[in-house]
Amino acid sequence: MNRRNLFWICIFSIVLSCGGENNASQNNVDLEKDIDDVTANDSGEPSISVNLLAEINNSSEELNASSNIIDTLFLSIHNSVQDGFALMCKFEAENKTKLKTYVFDRNSEGELIQKNAFVGILLGKDTATIDYPKIMLRFVELDKKEDLYSYNCWFGFDRNISKYVFEHCVSINKTYKGRRKSLDVYYSEVESIEDQILTNKEVLSVLEMNNYLN
Repeated sequence: MNRRNLFWICIFSIVLSCGGENNASQNNVDLEKDIDDVTANDSGEPSISVNLLAEINNSSEELNASSNIIDTLFLSIHNSVQDGFALMCKFEAENKTKLKTYVFDRNSEGELIQKNAFVGILLGKDTATIDYPKIMLRFVELDKKEDLYSYNCWFGFDRNISKYVFEHCVSINKTYKGRRKSLDVYYSEVESIEDQILTNKEVLSVLEMNNYLN
């Protein structure tokens, strides 16, 4: 089984485990553990991937010539991935292994510009929309008891600020310390509108507090 197939199997498992869907350094470490087996090289069009990564070197503060890129996954946000994309990238920088999801789009001059940098796992996109589809991301938080909370959220493109922004949390999964037990603690489709609004505010606050959004 190739690594790209493994990626989608793991992503499928992640979504099922979520009912459909503290400090920053601790969170980053646990995030790395969670994504070790779910990143994959983009093997569909290697020449396109290589060219895009080379182009990114000139426009990204983190993904540059000094970064050791380990794995990537590209999802287009337009008709062609070359016109703009979400990129989940596992890489080494400053002696640390990181995983982030970036959004790059082209400006009127045709230059790739970084729009977002999320400390989260790219789960997929709304395939019903070609131009600026919604994208789903997973964020992992380690609480004081060392339990893990996984937030699965939709992000939509705000044309006024030309960035992807938080829309709503689809589900929350809790994994207890030592990963002995995991359960769903929230699934938006079965909650009242009032509870959804409150949860969305609380989740957005957590993501902002942990600097998961940019």
